Amino acid sequence: MQFNPTKCHVLSANKRSYHHQYFYELCGVVLKSVESEKYLGVTLSSDLSWSSHIAAICTKAYQKLGFIKRNLKGTPRELNCLAYVAFVRSAMEYASIIWDPHFIKDSDALERVQKGLLA
Repeated sequence: MQFNPTKCHVLSANKRSYHHQYFYELCGVVLKSVESEKYLGVTLSSDLSWSSHIAAICTKAYQKLGFIKRNLKGTPRELNCLAYVAFVRSAMEYASIIWDPHFIKDSDALERVQKGLLA
């Protein structure tokens, strides 16, 4: 298998405030070090928190919620709820077993999206 070194990144995950900077090479190219990276739809961060992932899915959920509100204006409530479950909630629950929030601020952000349908 051939790797494209320009698409590969290094993510060092640890809880320490200071960590050693190592340089990794692939095919003679030094790989770029990143603080967070999206992998299979889940954003992993170097500080091992899920806040960046939750912020990203909340942003996408608000966009989808706005689309539903704009395009399904005046439709029965049942149809709005069905669209919400199909488009917004399914995206918010993707891989939630892995990133289940344990910080109150992250849980509150997810709750605000869910309350957005009623507003």
